[in-house]
Amino acid sequence: MDTSLKRAAPLLLVLVLLVLLPFFFIRLYAFVPGVQRATHTPSLSPTVAPADALGSLDYALAHNRPVQALYHIEAQAAQTGWTPVLFRLAGNLWRDMGDMTRAVRYWEAALPDIDDNVFLARAIAQAYLDMQRWTEARDALTRLLDLSPEDLWAHYQLGLLLAPFDPQAASQHLWYVVDDPAYADVSRALLLLLAAEPDDPLMALRVGIRMAELELWPYAELALTALPPTSLEGDSLEAEALAYAALARDKQGKDGSQLIQQALALEPDNPQVVYLYGLHLRAQEEYQASLDMLVQAVALDPENPYYYADLATAHRLVGHLAQAEQLLKQAAAISGYAPEFLELLALFYADEAYNLSPETVNELLQLAEAMSDNPDILAAFGWALHLVGETEVGLAQLDAALAINPEHPLALYNKARILIDIGAVDDALPYLRRVADGDSEYADDAQRILIGIGE
Repeated sequence: MDTSLKRAAPLLLVLVLLVLLPFFFIRLYAFVPGVQRATHTPSLSPTVAPADALGSLDYALAHNRPVQALYHIEAQAAQTGWTPVLFRLAGNLWRDMGDMTRAVRYWEAALPDIDDNVFLARAIAQAYLDMQRWTEARDALTRLLDLSPEDLWAHYQLGLLLAPFDPQAASQHLWYVVDDPAYADVSRALLLLLAAEPDDPLMALRVGIRMAELELWPYAELALTALPPTSLEGDSLEAEALAYAALARDKQGKDGSQLIQQALALEPDNPQVVYLYGLHLRAQEEYQASLDMLVQAVALDPENPYYYADLATAHRLVGHLAQAEQLLKQAAAISGYAPEFLELLALFYADEAYNLSPETVNELLQLAEAMSDNPDILAAFGWALHLVGETEVGLAQLDAALAINPEHPLALYNKARILIDIGAVDDALPYLRRVADGDSEYADDAQRILIGIGE
């Protein structure tokens, strides 16, 4: 080969790459919602931005300059007109800057020309849900189901939205997902309620209260504020609905003060209203005032185990551990030793094991034996027993939990921690990795431990 051509070859290769790479980056960013995620999204359109705009736009994208990138998009659209690619790219940039209102505006503009794009339709529906623009969310979910009739997430979300207002339509969506593990518990709870009295004029409030109990806070607020006050005059459910609506707002970082005060004004001696007022005060970090209200709630209704359990939490928050333990025992006894209250007691012992007396350790062993078929309780008890010196028994509890559910995150996490404590670090690693690879509340802690031991 001629030496001049040999010398020119690297230069030609660089020039080719400079021409082609911008096309790659612009398509990657425009087509994938959230470039950082490894989510495959079908191509929207064969149309791409013309080459004379790519250099500046690609530079802005590559250097994380979204405002500059938007300027180039607007300039290009002014020259050649908007395309689905440009609309979607602009929407992605507004999303990355945290402005979902503008993002969905551009995504909506892109969607008609790519109406087979389920990923974009779902992103739009999720955005409306996150912004609590409920009418648009309902329409977006309906459109998503037109595109993908078997989309379980869309059926579930639409069932939640419709439950307070159209029980029959909501039930159809919830029945569609009732056998899916991700949606089964909530769907069954709501289906039972909707089937009981479908023509109840206060169904929206009953649904809202049930949603609050299920900690579906945005949906609970929607349902509990749906009926005008004039339709509730004289109904005893009004005060409780207002109190639950206040709690739903508190849990979303909103202000529920006005609603809880309205509830108290209506029924100051309603134990449920007083109890919810105590939880409202806790959300405001007024711990002693919260404790006082929960004491009052227990006095008004001494047979409600939930009041005792939350009063126990109130005592823990002000450092009264002995009182907290006794109240949790009372909650478990009043509930007939229901698993959820035994689990609370187990978790308390796991957190406070260094304060346990020998008598309490014996009680803990007896409870663990009695609840040998509940992996949640076994997982919590296993760690507590290790902390009081019963390591072998604790490991046996964790093995029993994992025999019931091999992927139980707390059991995996606690077994790994015990193995590390006794020096079996290599044996702990597989358990930690399984937790770190999951999405449980223990995943981040497991990852930190792995980093700390050099993994």
